[in-house]
Amino acid sequence: MKTNLQVESKEVISDKYDSAKIISNLSSVLDGNTLEECVGPIFYRDVKECLDILDIGYKVSAVGILGRAIELCTKLYFETLIKNKLAFQLNTGNKSIKQIREIFCGNNSKQDERLKLLNRQQVGKDSFKYRLNRQLLNKRFYNLLDSIRDARNKAFHGCSNDEYDLLCEESHLLIEWGLRILIELKKEIDQKSNQG
Repeated sequence: MKTNLQVESKEVISDKYDSAKIISNLSSVLDGNTLEECVGPIFYRDVKECLDILDIGYKVSAVGILGRAIELCTKLYFETLIKNKLAFQLNTGNKSIKQIREIFCGNNSKQDERLKLLNRQQVGKDSFKYRLNRQLLNKRFYNLLDSIRDARNKAFHGCSNDEYDLLCEESHLLIEWGLRILIELKKEIDQKSNQG
């Protein structure tokens, strides 16, 4: 059982998938800007660390580091796009927006619950139920972000050898698409912030 960063093996593969290849593949979404300009300073530190770690061969750890940036981004996305409790179809505890933000974005919040809520799934919390009026994360984004969340947990809390091998195989896909989604969410955050 793999349990931490010390046991992650560096694999040498002939078809190396590194940061340069990912950035090249992202050129259409970067639209002539740098990755730092697109993700902003809040997320860039983790993005740079993710790519640096990928380049030295720690693929699963790189996904985990990207997961940290995505978790922060989904909190900011939630807080920026959900301005009041009228955004909720279901709020059985009749909680204020401040209380809802604490539940889903506070220190004790959980990324899986936040992702489900943004995907317009019903989420139960402390015997209360919540559901948004509209879906803010489409199913594809939800599935990819949830896979990154799961990979982050496995990268830092351990997993079986088979799960680890699968994460190694999927890491390039999770990193590239995670960055695409991060860029998209950051654009939406910026647009919404500029409107209001």
